[in-house]
Amino acid sequence: MTLKQYQRIAGFYNQSDDEITQVALIVCDMFNLSHEQVDNMQPKQFIKYSNKVTKQFKKLGKKSLFGRLKLETDATKITLGQFIEVQHFLKMGEIDAMHLVTASIWGDSRQHQVKAKLLIS
Repeated sequence: MTLKQYQRIAGFYNQSDDEITQVALIVCDMFNLSHEQVDNMQPKQFIKYSNKVTKQFKKLGKKSLFGRLKLETDATKITLGQFIEVQHFLKMGEIDAMHLVTASIWGDSRQHQVKAKLLIS
């Protein structure tokens, strides 16, 4: 799962929706299925897709791109510029700004825009 896909899927979260509705929307997005196709699925088939979604999210936690990057996670070691950037980007929302925040604290010498594009692609 790419960061871009994760950001899109995170947009489906809505506290007022039940979990089944949210999973159904994620299944539509991840597997390029229409709402009608998911609505008309047999329960067994829907459970198989739901399990695939769960596996993708578990993989995201274990083999995450973020685990392979050298990120500065100690707030006392970031520069004032990095702090200002992170605060500015977080106004967009944690999920939407994830690539921008990560680019700010990534210990890489490339320009911020280049790092952000690498993360989102």
